[in-house]
Amino acid sequence: MGKHVYKTIMTGLNEALAYEKFKKVYVEVFDDDGNVKVCGRNKCRELIELSDTLEDGSHGSMDTGIMDTESIKNLYQRLNS
Repeated sequence: MGKHVYKTIMTGLNEALAYEKFKKVYVEVFDDDGNVKVCGRNKCRELIELSDTLEDGSHGSMDTGIMDTESIKNLYQRLNS
């Protein structure tokens, strides 16, 4: 298997794993009504990082853990439609 093919497969695998992790963390951070749960700054940072991995742009501050909740919710909706 060539390096390019391997890299393409690994990139796809990493995106799939990031997507599954994103969905898991999303429900740990947001309730069914879209409100932020009391989940801690580190969980919010994890969601920001996963969001940034799946989509270009900023979904919040990794320093503070303050999320751009609308962009994260929009990403979740697009990925689940």
